Amino acid sequence: MKRTVCIASCVVIGLCLCAPAWARQKLTKVSQPPDLEAPWSLSATKDSIIDTVAADDWECEDGVAVTSVRWWGEYHGYKMDDPEIDGPPEIRPRHFILSWHEADPGGEPGDMIADEELLLADVSETYVTSVRLELTEADVRYIHVFRYEAKLPAPWEQEKGKVYWLDIKAVYEEDSPNQWNWLTTEPSDGLIDDAVESFDDGATWTVGVYPPDHPHEGKPLNLAFELNPFTLVVDPSKFDPGLVNIRISIRVPPVDQDFVAYVVAFLPDDTIRSFVPATAKRALRSQELTIPCVPVAGLEPIAGGTAQTIPLGADVTIFDGGVALAEGTYTLKAGFFDPAEPIRSEADAFLLTSTDVEVGE
Repeated sequence: MKRTVCIASCVVIGLCLCAPAWARQKLTKVSQPPDLEAPWSLSATKDSIIDTVAADDWECEDGVAVTSVRWWGEYHGYKMDDPEIDGPPEIRPRHFILSWHEADPGGEPGDMIADEELLLADVSETYVTSVRLELTEADVRYIHVFRYEAKLPAPWEQEKGKVYWLDIKAVYEEDSPNQWNWLTTEPSDGLIDDAVESFDDGATWTVGVYPPDHPHEGKPLNLAFELNPFTLVVDPSKFDPGLVNIRISIRVPPVDQDFVAYVVAFLPDDTIRSFVPATAKRALRSQELTIPCVPVAGLEPIAGGTAQTIPLGADVTIFDGGVALAEGTYTLKAGFFDPAEPIRSEADAFLLTSTDVEVGE
């Protein structure tokens, strides 16, 4: 495939990965958090006017499959004069296409291994923050950062030592004045290949570079994303009216760091009803995980749950108990987070799955 190098224009605004980031986040296979000091981004939008896609690569160091993906983006040009926003624009993508590719020797995506069409309704979209970016005295803008998380319909199996590429594209049903762009991570010299973008559906690729007047002017871009190896399933079963048994299973790959798996239950009025965490710590010699249920300060835990010891890699029941609940629709969200990091709400954690439960007649 033909490959050229160009400077990203002000219309297309950022991807990548590095070993130091992995060392900081051992609970994820790959962690390239967004640059919240001087972000930029690459266009990754398809509507009736444009068709762009962005991509970045990573090296699999453990051979563990990818089960969910987290990435960061922005709606380019959306309320650039506002230091804060209430939420995303009215016109948003119908779905995202995430595709997984072999590595081309030329430093770009090669043959596609698999692709997933993820409806926006099935993707967690969270407004994170707004970053002030001053390019010149006359060009000062705010970039509004959104985080996206989705569980893959089927795991992406990996081979240890191989390099793979992740492509992302947001697909619209109607044209939007604010195209969706993939945000950058911080520049680093430890990354494999630079992020690339395509304006012809992957026929040719260009290397993204920070534009003139940007604080990182001239440097190659790398994009913000995380790949997660955990598999977590919420399996709620209704027994009698007003009684729900919530069973949570998590498939744990070998890790050498504590983590907290959790369930958050939202009442029909969207308030938080409960928070059920369990700390799992790897015992290096016994190769086992001990999982006690522990309440989180300020949040009411659902009663039930006992400490268990299970082999690494097995399906773990974190919580299994019956609780009388009022009739209505409850949304259950489950995931994990690093206990060393502050956790204020489920929005601070890594969301793995979400499901609705009907309680009552």
